[in-house]
Amino acid sequence: MKSRAIIQIGGSVLQRHTMAWAQEAGLKVLLTDSSADAYLKDTADAFHQANGTDGQAILEQAQAWREHYDIVEVYAGGDFGLKSAAYVAEALGIPHCAPDAVDISLSKDLALEKFRAAGLTVPKRTDEHSAASHLPVIVKPKDSSGSRGVTFVEDAADLAAALQHARQYSSDIIIEHWVDGRHIDVNGILWHGDFYGCEVIERFFSPLPLRYPLGMVTPPKGLTEAEREKIFDTLARAAKATGINHGPVKGDFIMTRDEIVVLEIAPRFHGETNTYSAPHAYGSCSARDYMMALGAEKPPITQHYGAPKSIAGWAAIFPETTGRLREVKGGENALALPGVTDVVVRRGPGFTVNAIKDNTAVIGFIYGHATNHEMLDQLLVEARKTITVEME
Repeated sequence: MKSRAIIQIGGSVLQRHTMAWAQEAGLKVLLTDSSADAYLKDTADAFHQANGTDGQAILEQAQAWREHYDIVEVYAGGDFGLKSAAYVAEALGIPHCAPDAVDISLSKDLALEKFRAAGLTVPKRTDEHSAASHLPVIVKPKDSSGSRGVTFVEDAADLAAALQHARQYSSDIIIEHWVDGRHIDVNGILWHGDFYGCEVIERFFSPLPLRYPLGMVTPPKGLTEAEREKIFDTLARAAKATGINHGPVKGDFIMTRDEIVVLEIAPRFHGETNTYSAPHAYGSCSARDYMMALGAEKPPITQHYGAPKSIAGWAAIFPETTGRLREVKGGENALALPGVTDVVVRRGPGFTVNAIKDNTAVIGFIYGHATNHEMLDQLLVEARKTITVEME
């Protein structure tokens, strides 16, 4: 009898938890990564070097693996692998989000059309000729991620500089009316068309005019059950609008006092920096629940998200100055603080920080949990004080 297995596209340190949860569920993990020395290479049950965007290469290896394994999922934790995952799953006849749905969700314009047609609220757009009449606005590159090139503009005199900044990352620019509210991230699982809501997260950002994430917390402070259900309903409707009917789904929303504004969704979970925090709040997380469902061949169990055991979150580690990274010290001191669950340093000596204005300047993350939001805030602040980022 063949062992049930998943193909995991990408084997960096940030994907280690997903692999562990899949193996906990009794699944073999067949890993592909562009690097021959991928961090998770030796932890996987099988490994093949292939770029995450090379769907054909992954498919050819998947067909070879199928001689020995019953492949039940092609999993991509980041946008870079979503098209390949859908392509391979469709070719193998595995239940999965369809390639067309991936294309729609990754296209800001196509997704926006689908959301509007479904009656969902989305940010209003303008163009550079009319932007000065609709201030404040957010200027951002169309084809970028990680908050790169994003600027908040409330003075018409700053528009030209914001447009120039965005064009460093893309020739196509999006200008949206500013929506003032709480930035809510949410994960869900589509299981053969049925929606299961998972963790709801609140992200916190840098002071304006830049707009990059500094940390997150789950569950959000003061979130009511009615608000949580409205968030789940919005994600389910957005997934249906874009054609996502099986597998992971994540949404980025802004919650105002009156409505939920849809920024984007994708057929994956939020990155492990968010998903990893959830087990410390709920005892599990969306990625783990999905792997357990695949292993058991049963719908996911998600009731624990309604009864958090603690408040969990992370804080990003940024350097205080630009330059070349020499060393990160004090991680062991942070870990000694009760409630700190992990300190992950992503960058090594020689890493260059040219500017502290988006996610590319992140050196690492501090994870923690506490009994309330105020204690978690204090814990993460104290943990950050113990860490020194030496630049040269």
